[in-house]
Amino acid sequence: VFCLSLILFLFSKANLNSQLMETKKHRQSLLILILLGFTGVICSNLAIQEFPVVLLAFVRLIEPLIALSLSYFYLKEKLSAIEWFGISAGIIGLLIYAL
Repeated sequence: VFCLSLILFLFSKANLNSQLMETKKHRQSLLILILLGFTGVICSNLAIQEFPVVLLAFVRLIEPLIALSLSYFYLKEKLSAIEWFGISAGIIGLLIYAL
């Protein structure tokens, strides 16, 4: 969640729409994004070795829900009816999966 929020901060609408973004700043942001992605892959591979598959499947199922929730609250994006349906279906699926 921390990595996702950091990525949202680095590539927020203000940064993407700004014409004054320097090349050096852009490269630094891209480097941070690459390092976070690499760290995420390493952590995922280590988690596969250490934790039960059921727990990892649950975490993978909630990642899109977290991303949509953060985009709604952090970026103030309006979600479409399909996205709300997807969030609802994901929550219901998680509840069924947990039982």
